[in-house]
Amino acid sequence: MQRFTFLFAALALTFAFGATSFAQAPPQTARIRGTIVSYAAGVLTVQGVGQVYKIALPDNVRVQWVAKSDLSKIGPNTYVGAVALPQPDGTLRAVSVQIFPEALRGVGEGSRPWDSIPNSSMTNATVTTIAPETIDKVEGRTMLVKYKDGEKKLFVPATAPITTNLPADASALTPGAHIIIMSATKNADGTFSSASVNVGKDGLTPPM
Repeated sequence: MQRFTFLFAALALTFAFGATSFAQAPPQTARIRGTIVSYAAGVLTVQGVGQVYKIALPDNVRVQWVAKSDLSKIGPNTYVGAVALPQPDGTLRAVSVQIFPEALRGVGEGSRPWDSIPNSSMTNATVTTIAPETIDKVEGRTMLVKYKDGEKKLFVPATAPITTNLPADASALTPGAHIIIMSATKNADGTFSSASVNVGKDGLTPPM
């Protein structure tokens, strides 16, 4: 009896540790960029750099256009996302800026490493001040952007791509369109799944 009690306890402990390990293992995710090859039967096929992705999309997939906008559309209290590179003085120099619609205010708030350009970051924050400035003979705007854990000084060259999001639907998922999926879940068979897709409008390649 004592032997069975010990065996039962050992098995229970094994299952407990196994369940804990399983619960602590988050699903693998990936950011996917590329060009649509096809969309059929709920599966989006995308040609990335050196890889073809198969992404399962639900019937109610959320599709947004990434559309061209303008630096003049950014002012105090605008919520933006900036891909930027660090400068020697501790400020940031924007590579591209996304203007979020009001419905997306607060999404991804903060500053984190980004993968589109080596050593780049993505900062999602609210613009508090903005002023014209010329740095290294390059005209642009200097913005102070604030998020819940801090703030950054961001120089946006006049030539930096500025985009915004517009509503779209699955009819935007056409061959040749350029897309970015911010977070796709990787499945055990090597395919992916995602609840949302951002599509470049009018041939635009999403710059983020």
